[in-house]
Amino acid sequence: MDRVFLMAEVREERGKTAAKRLRKQGYVTVNLYGKDKENVDLKISASELERRYGKDITPSTIIQLQIGKDAAGGTHTVILKELQKDQFKQQFIHIDFQEVSADEKVKVEVPIHLIGQAVGTSYGGIIQQPLRTVEVEARTINVPAQIDVDISNLEVGEQITVGQLPVSPGMVYLNDPEEVVVGVVLGARTEEETPLAEPAGV
Repeated sequence: MDRVFLMAEVREERGKTAAKRLRKQGYVTVNLYGKDKENVDLKISASELERRYGKDITPSTIIQLQIGKDAAGGTHTVILKELQKDQFKQQFIHIDFQEVSADEKVKVEVPIHLIGQAVGTSYGGIIQQPLRTVEVEARTINVPAQIDVDISNLEVGEQITVGQLPVSPGMVYLNDPEEVVVGVVLGARTEEETPLAEPAGV
C-alpha cells in the first residue's frame, strides 16, 4: 500500500490567536522539524486530513508531505511525532512532523489490517485481535503503511502470532514473536443453547 501524499502550506501567521483563527477556517496547524534544519510552521486542511486518514492516523505514521502547490516547497518524508486533538470535538488541532531521509533506519508502530473472514466464525467462533499495531525497524523507504494479515483459514482455537506475520525485505519485527496478533475463540453459549436442568425426582 502506498504511503499517503499530503499537501501543506507555509503558515505566515504565528501565535495562539492566529492558530485559533486558522482552526476556525478549517486548518490544522503543523510544526515541521528535522536534524540540522530550521523549524517550519505549516497548515494542513483538516477536511483533507480527515478524508485521507479518518480517525486512524497515529504517532509513527510515515507521510510524504508536499509543501506548496508547486515543486518549490519540495516533497518531504516525515514521521508523525505528536498529534493533538480537541478533547470535546475530537478534531485534529495540531501536529508535529519530524523529517527523515529515505535511507534512515527508524522504529515505528505500523497498523495491522485483517483481510478475509475467518472460517471458524461459521461454527460459532469469535475473532479476537489483542494486537492492533506492531513495532518494526526498517529504513524509512521500506516501512509499509500497514501490515496485511489474511485470516481466512483460521479455525476455532487457532491464532496468528507476530512470528507468523508476512516479512518484507529489510524490515524486522520488534515485538515478541510469540505475541498473539489475532485468533478465533469459541463464543459463549446463548441462553437458548444452554441445556436446562432436569426436574428433581425424575
